[in-house]
Amino acid sequence: MSDAIAFIGASGSGKTTLIERLIPELKQQGLAVAAVKHTHHDVDMDRPGKDSWRFREAGARRVLLGTKQWVFTTEPAPKAEDTLELIRRAAAGVDLVLIEGFGRLSVASLEVWRSTVSPEPRLSATDECCLGLVTEEDPPPAWRDHPRYGASDLGELVRAIQDWRDAGRLRIP
Repeated sequence: MSDAIAFIGASGSGKTTLIERLIPELKQQGLAVAAVKHTHHDVDMDRPGKDSWRFREAGARRVLLGTKQWVFTTEPAPKAEDTLELIRRAAAGVDLVLIEGFGRLSVASLEVWRSTVSPEPRLSATDECCLGLVTEEDPPPAWRDHPRYGASDLGELVRAIQDWRDAGRLRIP
């Protein structure tokens, strides 16, 4: 069974950079890792005139394009419960899924926070899915008694992730 952990935070807080740096560290630990990213921007992998574009233009709600990689597009965007199912599918054959964004999913989460980007963290320190804060700054008062991890201390974060996996805290619901 695969596990997942979401990295939540405002745009520009460092989520992508942190995940990018964590992947090779986790791979060194022998873990097969997948990544899932949420974006508010429209992404169209189809170029006008290409076959998959033509299928979508003709009204197909889902298109699966098989090349050296698989590309799957779906419209309309899935609801939260459907998103969890897609994450479960992304988890097939890997040990750990690193999720960027999707703050409303009920998966274990760390908030990546910088006060220059957001005055307060988005997650609640008391949320049962919240595992802590990733920041190089002093946390806001509500977070002072909660776990905090430095974005520059990847070893500490990898150890925490391994501990959470061992304790079953990263299971995909």
